[in-house]
Amino acid sequence: MLKEVREHSSYFLKNIWFVAVLCLSTLAGYGYVLTHGTCGIDDISIDLYFDMGIGVAIGRWPYYLINKVIPVAEYTPFIGDFITVLLLMAAAVVWCVLLRMLIPKELPIWAYMVFVVLFMDYSMNADVFVFYLQNGLGWLHLFTALSLVAFLYLYRNQVALKNQILIRIGIIVMLTLAISFYESAANVFLTGVMLVLLIDLYMEKKESVFRGKGF
Repeated sequence: MLKEVREHSSYFLKNIWFVAVLCLSTLAGYGYVLTHGTCGIDDISIDLYFDMGIGVAIGRWPYYLINKVIPVAEYTPFIGDFITVLLLMAAAVVWCVLLRMLIPKELPIWAYMVFVVLFMDYSMNADVFVFYLQNGLGWLHLFTALSLVAFLYLYRNQVALKNQILIRIGIIVMLTLAISFYESAANVFLTGVMLVLLIDLYMEKKESVFRGKGF
């Protein structure tokens, strides 16, 4: 699985036009925020989340643990935001890898470029980035995308029981972290699973599991 992911990632990262579009869409979406001071709704009570344990009480415990190792609260607004943007860029590539694995027929590179622009500059991502403890937004998308890649691999391939168990544990760990950063990750993952199943039915011309007819 890792070899396949690396091959697909290399396909995108070696394409200068794809990388250029990824960088430009990132700059357009987050350049201003990175170079100007911003204060999100959760930033004003950041000590409650990181020091007093409110984040743990509401189920968003990764922030609390991370801050015990690396005092991220001391490095906002720039460093935490910058890391998040890099993670979002990595997540965009992984989502493209998922699409390329899912669709056997080769899509033109511009189709992935359009997806990258829509993903990076999606208004909900931008809204959460500014107003929420955005240090988790990048991890949320990255872990969710990786979980779906692993799900697709298990869905399509005959895998030895030992490897199945390891991959399933990996999916559980990544989803647990993603949902703990922001509970909406569950919706993103379930939507991704439905898309994987529906696209697979369509591409393989299989019978619909819902109606027993051709999709």
